[in-house]
Amino acid sequence: MNDQSGQDKDIHRDGNLVPRLKELALEMAPRWIALNGKTAAKWVLQRGRVDFGEPPERWGRSRLMVLPLTSGTAKCLWDETVWLAFAKAVKKASIGS
Repeated sequence: MNDQSGQDKDIHRDGNLVPRLKELALEMAPRWIALNGKTAAKWVLQRGRVDFGEPPERWGRSRLMVLPLTSGTAKCLWDETVWLAFAKAVKKASIGS
């Protein structure tokens, strides 16, 4: 999809990336899509504020989860409980299939 990497401020936000991600999600139908960090989640969800956890939006059958950024530059925001809740939800969905 994109060959960029780096800090949020260094990423060029191409207007086609979010529609393409959504298109792939609808096509591939994963149970979950993890959004790594609030900045990415705000961009993908196209809104100004997001909280960690599951937002109300769904892409087809795919549920979304906003997770704390795994970058060391965001260690002050790290919250393992959100990741553990996500792991539990993924496991529960896998067992239910």
